[in-house]
Amino acid sequence: CRRPHSEACDLPMAAATEHHVHAIAVVRQDRAAGTDCTILSLAEDLTTFSYFTRGTARQGVVFGIRTVGTRIPAGISRVTHQGFLCQCFMLASGLGACVLTTEDYPARVAVSLAQQLTEQFDSEVGAATWRSAVDFSHNSWAPIGSAIVKFQNPVEADTLLRVRSKLDKTKESLVQTIDDVLKRGEALEKLTEESKDLSETSRKFYTTAAKTDSCCAVM
Repeated sequence: CRRPHSEACDLPMAAATEHHVHAIAVVRQDRAAGTDCTILSLAEDLTTFSYFTRGTARQGVVFGIRTVGTRIPAGISRVTHQGFLCQCFMLASGLGACVLTTEDYPARVAVSLAQQLTEQFDSEVGAATWRSAVDFSHNSWAPIGSAIVKFQNPVEADTLLRVRSKLDKTKESLVQTIDDVLKRGEALEKLTEESKDLSETSRKFYTTAAKTDSCCAVM
């Protein structure tokens, strides 16, 4: 991308890479309360970002997953924003998973992983527990930690998924932009300003980056 002399381009951006999984999250929508989704379990691989900017990158990842996870319907959703693709699977019960990847990451692999983790979390943790759990209370859940390592290689991971997954309709799902999933009257800039996931420094960065050179922004 072109990098004009602006503050935004001096701040964190992901290095060019193929087929990378930045983060995986298991989320719970709180539809009745009308509040943001709860991120029950989160695993990250931010190695494509500079070591000194990973704090800001992490906040952006959490903000992006929470923004998308709150608004997607039950079923498959694929949302793109500034070089990132958030591929999700959501149950009618409000439990789901989001896989944040590079845009070229194989869709069927990511969505199948999201479905697998959702169903496994529901089975292992149980609705009686996850319905009342708080943010990041299950970050130690082992399957999500192993998945973010294993699925950095989508070809190898896909071999396993082809055996276990019953889901193969991903090609029929449309890729939406972040604006497509926002509710009527919502604006990403305003959500950024109001987010509790972002520090003041990160908030200024993402707001500035959105107004200048979007390719240099993180989620």
